[in-house]
Amino acid sequence: CNELTIENYLFYSAAMQWKGLQESDRVEKFESIYNDFIATGSPFEINVSSNQKDDVFEALTVAQKDGYAPEDALDSCLGDIMEFLRGSSYRFFRSDLYKDNYKQTLSIVDGNEERL
Repeated sequence: CNELTIENYLFYSAAMQWKGLQESDRVEKFESIYNDFIATGSPFEINVSSNQKDDVFEALTVAQKDGYAPEDALDSCLGDIMEFLRGSSYRFFRSDLYKDNYKQTLSIVDGNEERL
C-alpha cells in the first residue's frame, strides 16, 4: 500500500510526544494511547501483532499499579509502525513530524534503546 494511513501517523505522533513527557505524566497518556490506538476495536487501531498488544497491555497494567510507565513501553509497536511508514510513504519523510524526531526514531527502529 502506498497510501499513508492516518492511524499510523497519529500513533507515531502521539507516541513520540509521549516519550518526551515527564515521568509523572506518562501513565495517564499511556492509557490514552492504548485506548485510542492499540486496544482491539479502538477508534484508530493500528495494525500490530496480538503479542505486541498483549505486551503493551501488560506494561499498561503494571504502569497503572506502580505509577510508572517506562519510556520504551511502546517501542515495539512504534518500530513496526515506523517501518510501515518508512516503506509506504514518501510524504511522511518530508513531514516536520518525522524531521523533528528523526534521531530518536532511528534509535527505536534499529533497536537501540539509547537516546541519541
